[in-house]
Amino acid sequence: MRVLLAPDSYGGFCSAVAACAFVGPRLKARGLRVSDHPMADGGEGFLSVLGHHAGLAPSAEAWRRHGDVVAIESARLLGRESPGMQRPCLDRSSHALGRLLIDLEAAGEAGPYLVGLGGTSTLDGGVGALAALGLVPLDSEGRRMEAPITGADLERVHRIVGDPPLAGTVVALLADVRTPIVEAPRRFGLQKGLPANRVGRVEAMLHRWAGVLAAWREENGLPPLPVNLAGGGAAGGLGYALAVATGGPIREGAPWVARTTGLEAAMDGADVVITGEGRLDATSFEGKVVETVLRTARRVGSIRVAALVGEAHALPPGGPDLVEVAGSPPDLGRFLAAADRLAARLAEPASC
Repeated sequence: MRVLLAPDSYGGFCSAVAACAFVGPRLKARGLRVSDHPMADGGEGFLSVLGHHAGLAPSAEAWRRHGDVVAIESARLLGRESPGMQRPCLDRSSHALGRLLIDLEAAGEAGPYLVGLGGTSTLDGGVGALAALGLVPLDSEGRRMEAPITGADLERVHRIVGDPPLAGTVVALLADVRTPIVEAPRRFGLQKGLPANRVGRVEAMLHRWAGVLAAWREENGLPPLPVNLAGGGAAGGLGYALAVATGGPIREGAPWVARTTGLEAAMDGADVVITGEGRLDATSFEGKVVETVLRTARRVGSIRVAALVGEAHALPPGGPDLVEVAGSPPDLGRFLAAADRLAARLAEPASC
């Protein structure tokens, strides 16, 4: 039996590349033939996956050149463990992402830029990034607000001024969700640390912020962008802000990675593909790696799909054929034990 490993990262516990290295030997010990094809959706582990498939050495930088584009992983700048991200949710800022784009351009690393948006801890609607890119937020009295602007400052932003940033540079944005900006607090706020009693208030803030962004586009002679733009809620609204300011399209990250790395071709001849992530739930089927692997496998032919996950909750119909749960919080011992259980299930004669 040939098995293809195509997992996402596991929520900071281990990368997709590391997961393949952990699980592969367990499968081979059961006599299974194994190939690796680590995946990403633009979130955590995005750059390590691109580097793996390109045969590049690992790097801790938040960007790397990939062919003709400069790929950026927002999670490396704005993730939970990044500098300045240990403070309360609304005191965090996406400033570092905007600053990186400016610094890259100044250093001659011209785009186009490909920005992976998932896996951040921010919920500032992208206002911090836009301020770093040179747009100026003004309060209701027309006073300039000083950077870094945080989520807590967002409700004081009455207007933004300035020319469109990164002029002449195409910026593509890879989202790991389809959620619009105003739904981001309800969908992702709690996991970012937003208190439940603040969700409604932050939704109202983001709705008002979207109006500020619409007014800026109109003042600059740019066509409007719908507030319900799919993926606009990625990275706490950073997706929508960058789309508004740069004109860059929002793409679904996992399908982009699948096409770029040749996932469908890698499935040729496979009997089973194993995917996985830290938490498997309904959102896993809204543009993330698990859904992309499932769709690709169904399109290719009679390939079973197994999922090795940390947690599994309320799965919709049509999900993976096999699910093995390691348990949470992540622990290497539990993860390896779950990999052994999955290997044993796949190696059973009835599985062949």
